[in-house]
Amino acid sequence: ERTSSYGWKGTGAIKEGSNKYATKYAAESTVVTPEIDLGGYKEATVSFSHAVNYAQNPSEKLSVEVRCEGKTTKLEGFTWPTGDSWSFVDSGDIDLSAWAGKKIFIGWRYQATTDANYATWCVDNVLVGKKGAGPSSSNDGSEAKPYLAGDVLSGATGTGVWVKGYIVGFSGSNATTSAKFTAEGAYAANVLIAESASEKDVANCIAVALPTGDIRTAINLKDNPANLGKEVAVKGTISSSVLGIKGVNALTDYKF
Repeated sequence: ERTSSYGWKGTGAIKEGSNKYATKYAAESTVVTPEIDLGGYKEATVSFSHAVNYAQNPSEKLSVEVRCEGKTTKLEGFTWPTGDSWSFVDSGDIDLSAWAGKKIFIGWRYQATTDANYATWCVDNVLVGKKGAGPSSSNDGSEAKPYLAGDVLSGATGTGVWVKGYIVGFSGSNATTSAKFTAEGAYAANVLIAESASEKDVANCIAVALPTGDIRTAINLKDNPANLGKEVAVKGTISSSVLGIKGVNALTDYKF
């Protein structure tokens, strides 16, 4: 099941009337990506964010797989949630170099038995790219050489770094499905920025979470619709998931 709040969600528990999740079923299902062409790549990785609740030792029943040329391979060596929370954690980069130059599918396989205690697995923010990808520019995240949106999308990381871009819109809880490239009806809690002031594709944008206070007051589009199209630099922490896409949170400073 695809949801706007939790991404792809799998569970063997079924709601029945007012009795929430009264019945638990043995279940097995796999969400599979469209074909991914790694032709021209010598190295590659996949990463994603996920949450698991009501499950002990989730890696024993849940798995991530690569399907290639009729063979299925289980991926190992990434970060799993504890299994008792709706909080998303980042998987970290998972090496796909064994399939460089080939066409693959990636699947998230859910399994549960009738005693699985409503085990639920949510997966979102799936990213496939070059291994060790990082900013190709000379930007270093300093105030003098702030990262651009493209640097962040290419793998730039850091805490207390500067990121610069044009304010192009805002979003609801999941930017992949609710990005708005206007100031009309804007929320005060975030903006989307990009390298072009006319950007309308969320794939080229990063999200900026605006903390309550002077920073939000100055930047947000709800109170400052004229900020649409303006260039802004913010200082904060680069995150792999802000509103479901890469972005910047924990802001401590800004400048127009």
